[in-house]
Amino acid sequence: MAILPKPFSVDDMRMALEATAEYMIHDDEDALRDGESLKVLVVDDSVTARNRFSRLLNNVGMEAITLARDGLEAVKILEETLFDIVITDFNMPEMDGERLTSYIRDHSSQSSIPILMVTSEANEARLDSVIKSGVSAICTF
Repeated sequence: MAILPKPFSVDDMRMALEATAEYMIHDDEDALRDGESLKVLVVDDSVTARNRFSRLLNNVGMEAITLARDGLEAVKILEETLFDIVITDFNMPEMDGERLTSYIRDHSSQSSIPILMVTSEANEARLDSVIKSGVSAICTF
């Protein structure tokens, strides 16, 4: 687990992404360090948050970034494109981050993809439920 409290710096984001993706590429450690080759799906209902994540990821060298407004849109995108990591908000309309994580783990061809969840949720029972859904890391603020 990586914990990334807000506000966070580019270095904090890099550390959390590396911790989340640690098991992602077992055979080629250099591939993980080559951010340009990583495909990232960012899922958040806030345009501001999606743009901020996009800028932060660009700042750590990641260029292949796809944005989704909610879990339902993310599911459609995941059916068409392979990704190396998903960064998702928890609280979203239509399909929240917990349901998206459960869908990815139980129904997606990308069931082992690292999932980094961002949330302001303080309720420990809800956070425990999120952890059980299969997230790789949770960033709380």
